[in-house]
Amino acid sequence: MKLPARRETTILLTTPARWSCVAFLVAVAAVLGPGSQPRHGHEHHRRFHGASARSDVYRWGNCDANGDAGGVPEPVGHLSSIVQLAASNSSSYVLQCVGGAADCASDGTVWAFGYNFYGQLGDGTESAATSTPVQVVFPAGVHIVSIGEARDDGFAIDSTGRGWAWGLNTGALCVATSPHEGTYPTPTEVVGMTDAVAVQGADDHALWLTKNKTLAQCNSSSPRLQAVPGLSDVVQITAGNHTLGALTEAGDVYMWGWNNVGQLGVGSTASSIATPRKVQLPAPAVQLYSGGDQVGNGASLVLLQDSRVYAWGDGRESQL
Repeated sequence: MKLPARRETTILLTTPARWSCVAFLVAVAAVLGPGSQPRHGHEHHRRFHGASARSDVYRWGNCDANGDAGGVPEPVGHLSSIVQLAASNSSSYVLQCVGGAADCASDGTVWAFGYNFYGQLGDGTESAATSTPVQVVFPAGVHIVSIGEARDDGFAIDSTGRGWAWGLNTGALCVATSPHEGTYPTPTEVVGMTDAVAVQGADDHALWLTKNKTLAQCNSSSPRLQAVPGLSDVVQITAGNHTLGALTEAGDVYMWGWNNVGQLGVGSTASSIATPRKVQLPAPAVQLYSGGDQVGNGASLVLLQDSRVYAWGDGRESQL
């Protein structure tokens, strides 16, 4: 007996590190069999891996320079065939692959909307905010397979593993010798990053995951890409406003950065820790997320292998 097609709705949600705009992606697909189930990508920038799917982007909240977009979700422009999205402090980015996630290497393009005073939209301009998506301009022949963001910056990884960055240079772009060399309104290649698979950023820092499961980072103190010592077999990364985190194949969680409210989860409130420190957990972790919009309100969440959720950091706004 032939089984009927199952129609599934997969909801992928991302929130910016700061302010209150929420970008909401809904993917609806007719799925035949278990082989086309949606899978999660790195951190909170989700990917839909269905063989054939229509996906639309919705938003609501304080999304642009004119104030609220309203309490009811509204569609964003003409976007469809979206497999990944990322919302920064000021702008949002979506990865469009017409043939689905498996075909990003041949047709992956990036679209952006939101603030553009520092070239965050990556289309070569520096202007006011726009709610209409514009295409991020990469060199001819470059196809994007993954995206990320920081405070006023966008990031992308192309089909060859090269890293790209654009927006306001505060050290997170990893493209300059100084953290204050102005703006980059079009994507610039990240020197030394040739085998990336994921990127996360926030405020003035960025973290890159490579194909060999090691890490590289840059920030306002070290604006050029540098290896993160002491970590290997990393499978997921995360970035809070002033923190960085990594999850290994073994389920171990490592955190580093600002720690004034215990947002690193290492049993102290030392003001900052510069190198990765292991978080003691009762079971292996399978997912890690860090957030916060100021130095003093960061928090982190982990999903454990046994389905328990643990949290640490600032809880004054019920984050924990």
